[in-house]
Amino acid sequence: MTDVPPPAWACPQWGQYEHDWLDCPECLDAYETYLEVAAVSEPQTATPKFATGHPVFLPTETAPGLRRGVVLGSHADGAEVHYVVLRRDGRKFRYAEADLLDADAVFDEAVLASPASTGEGLGKYGTLAAFAAKLHPGEPWFAIKAADRFGPSGVSQYANLLVAAGMRDGARDVALFAIRMQDWQERNPQKVKTPD
Repeated sequence: MTDVPPPAWACPQWGQYEHDWLDCPECLDAYETYLEVAAVSEPQTATPKFATGHPVFLPTETAPGLRRGVVLGSHADGAEVHYVVLRRDGRKFRYAEADLLDADAVFDEAVLASPASTGEGLGKYGTLAAFAAKLHPGEPWFAIKAADRFGPSGVSQYANLLVAAGMRDGARDVALFAIRMQDWQERNPQKVKTPD
C-alpha cells in the first residue's frame, strides 16, 4: 500500500481511526478556505456570470430559509464555472453556475404570485410580479413589510405627502394600506420586529 500524503487543508487528525473529514469542522472549514483561495488563484478558462459579493438564489431543494446566498469566489473548471457561496445560515458551499439564479434579476415565483392583500387598500401593484414588471433595469427600489414595526407609520407618512401634493385618491388608497398593515401587526404581534 502506498502512503498518500494528506491534503494541504487536512487537520492533524487526518488518517486517524474514526476520523471522517466530512464530519470534522476543522477539515470542512479549511477545505472551504482552500476552495476560496483556489477560486481566486487559478486561471479562469470560462467567464464567471456572478462577481464576488453578488446575491444569488440557491437550488430549489435547499430549505426555504436558506435559499439566498452571496458569492464569495468563483472557480473555472474547463467550460464550467463553480462558485463558493455563503448561505444565510453562515455556512459556505460550492455550487455550479447552472444551479444558481441571479437574485437581482429574479424573484421566487411563489412570492411573485402572492397578492399583497385583497379588496380595498390593495396597493398600486397588488403582487410582486406586477411591481417587478414596472421596474427599469438597475432601478433602485425599497420595500416596507407589515412585520416592520415602523411600516404602518412610514406608509402613513407617504400618504401625507400625497395629500400635500393634491393627490387625494392615491393618498386614500395608501392610507387604507397603512391601516391594513396596522391591523396585521395587532393580529400578529409575535411577528412584528424592530429593524436591525
